[in-house]
Amino acid sequence: MNAESKRLTSPEITSLCAQYYQDTLAACVAKHVLATVTDAEIRSLFAFSLELSKKHIKLLTAIFHAEHFSCRTDLQMKMWICTHLRFLQTRFG
Repeated sequence: MNAESKRLTSPEITSLCAQYYQDTLAACVAKHVLATVTDAEIRSLFAFSLELSKKHIKLLTAIFHAEHFSCRTDLQMKMWICTHLRFLQTRFG
């Protein structure tokens, strides 16, 4: 079996990118909730969620680097998500 056959397929990369975006969004939302929530049980739940999202993002980034594939960077995604999160807060909050 050669090295080319071990590379990720397009659907696999697409799925990993989608997961990366979901975890980045989850981390941004969790940070927002942690900054505003007062209930201790909810705070611990979102703190746990934030840690899981951070671990997933780190793992996915390592996979992307190993595949020599560049998904949007953390900074670009965080800026996009936080901008839209602010929009949703003003619109529905």
